[in-house]
Amino acid sequence: MSPRPEPLDETFLQFCQTDRQREYVESVIRHSSVIEAVRELGIDERYVRKVLADVRKRAAEKGHAPGHWNDGTAPGYRMGKVTVQRGPGGVERVWERQHPEGQRLEDIIARCDERLQDFPRFPAIAPPPATNASLTNFLGLFDMHIGEKISSDDPAGRWDVATAKRTIMASAANAIERAPKAQRIVVCFGGDAAHYDGLSPVTPRSKHVLHSDGDFDDMVDAVLDVAVYVIDAALKSHREVHVIWAEGNHDLASSVFMRKMLARIYSGEPRLSVVQSKVPYYALRFGKVMICVHHGHGAKLTDLAGVFASMFRPMWGEAEYAYAHAGHQHHIHEKERGGLLATQHPSLAPSDDYALGKGLISRRGCLLVTYHDAYGEVARTTTRPEMLGVFDAAA
Repeated sequence: MSPRPEPLDETFLQFCQTDRQREYVESVIRHSSVIEAVRELGIDERYVRKVLADVRKRAAEKGHAPGHWNDGTAPGYRMGKVTVQRGPGGVERVWERQHPEGQRLEDIIARCDERLQDFPRFPAIAPPPATNASLTNFLGLFDMHIGEKISSDDPAGRWDVATAKRTIMASAANAIERAPKAQRIVVCFGGDAAHYDGLSPVTPRSKHVLHSDGDFDDMVDAVLDVAVYVIDAALKSHREVHVIWAEGNHDLASSVFMRKMLARIYSGEPRLSVVQSKVPYYALRFGKVMICVHHGHGAKLTDLAGVFASMFRPMWGEAEYAYAHAGHQHHIHEKERGGLLATQHPSLAPSDDYALGKGLISRRGCLLVTYHDAYGEVARTTTRPEMLGVFDAAA
């Protein structure tokens, strides 16, 4: 049985990563009591204890774990091999090998949950003047890969956190500004919004090492900035906003907390909805039009008709027109099969070294497609980052 944790002292302050963590630890040190600190801070005790456990774990990973070297397992470690030396008088020495735990999904989500404590719940935005009630705009932002690092002698071929933010925001604003004045818009963040899914820049499943810019905090901040900017622009120009934050193969975990976070901070906005689904297939219907979304890391483009017809039977039966939107391959491709027109969207990010090494070069951009409730697709707008002068600042 692990011993009771040693009381916190000022040495633990150096292991706090945020001002909020430091405030909690200082309060506990000042009162020598978690309960008294909770009363002073006026927040939930469970959350304070979670923060303290995170700080203790980080300290232990740096070799500071008072009380745990005599007995028990240090926070953030697991017990490995235990060697016992016995002599005539019994046990003489014991060597315990404690190993750092691997990065766990719950650790990532807990860290993001901490960030959300101070994230505001936005007030409602005034709706725009009357718009065409029969039209729906669909803005596809697929494969943004915020957090990726691509180096190039040409400013237009570079990609980092700052360039990604500047490019995506400008492209989304341009697309929304040029779009028909529709009643509603579906803002689709179509997967791989974040380049990697944890504190280490690797792919979630295969653990392939990725080229990254900045750290996890930088990437999270940029993803949030882009999301809020685009959604606010949509709310100012459309009377209804429907947000789809799709799962991608690079952001299996972060897509979960982004869906939940957006629903929370926009809970005061009655004109906005965020699609919540644990399955990475999403569908909405407006009039006779069914709009489907899948990142593309699961079913192939040619198989989406069967998948959505089976998964959304009532909606499929009520729709006269069915459209699917996917990404993953970073280039335009369309296939009409089984009563569904599937469009594979381009990426706003440039080709990386892996793609260039295989000779895979495609035009960058984002698509905004306009649907009429009774007639299906009636317009399509393409925005190229080269149109917007966003590379000038990167020169």
